[in-house]
Amino acid sequence: MTSLELIELEDVPEEILEQAIEQIHQSLSRADHLIKNVRRLGKVEHMPETTFQPLDLVTYVKLAFDQVSRALGTDEFVLKVNQPEGYCYVDANLLLVDLFQNLIRNAMEYSNDKKLIEVNFKLLNSSDRSWWEIQIIDFGRGIPPERKAQLFNRYMDGAHGSGLGLSVVRALSEAFGGWVAVQDRVPGQHQKGTVFLVYLPVSITEPR
Repeated sequence: MTSLELIELEDVPEEILEQAIEQIHQSLSRADHLIKNVRRLGKVEHMPETTFQPLDLVTYVKLAFDQVSRALGTDEFVLKVNQPEGYCYVDANLLLVDLFQNLIRNAMEYSNDKKLIEVNFKLLNSSDRSWWEIQIIDFGRGIPPERKAQLFNRYMDGAHGSGLGLSVVRALSEAFGGWVAVQDRVPGQHQKGTVFLVYLPVSITEPR
C-alpha cells in the first residue's frame, strides 16, 4: 500500500499517518529536485560568459544551505564556515547557488548522527592566476573508492536520488572555469565522511 492510499483510509493511527505524510513530502521534494537539475543542465549548455559577474562564495554557500534546509524540511544541521578575512569573489552567475545546493543536499542526505557540514575556503596562487579551493566536508557514511571514479557521471548507477546532482556540480564548476574533485575526510577511511573540493578562479573584475 502506498503512502497516498494509506492517508485516505479511516482510523489510521496518528503516528502512521505522520510517517506517510513525511514520505509523500520526501517524494515530492526528490521529484522537484530532479526537475530543477534537468533544467540546470539545460541552462549550463547555453550559458554565455557575458552573464558572469563577481559573486561572493560565502554568501552563496550560506544561501544554498538555507534553501536546502527549507526544501528538506529540516533544522537539524549546523553549517560551520571557515573563511579568510574579506570577500571570496569568483566570476559566475546566479547558478552558483545551484552548485552549492547540490553538494549540501548530498551531504545532508548521506549524513549519519553528526549533523554538521563544514565549509573551508583556501586561496591558492599559481604562476598564471589565483584560485579558490572550497571544501565541503561532511561526516556521513562516505563514498566507497570504486564509486568515486564515476561519481560525477550523469545517471550514475547506484547514485542516491536521480544521479544528476553531482553531474550538475561538475558542469557548473567547468562552466565557471574550474573543476571539482572528491576525497575521503579521513584518508583511507571512506566510511568517516567525504570532502568535495571545488576549484574556481578568483575574480579579476572589481565588484560593483
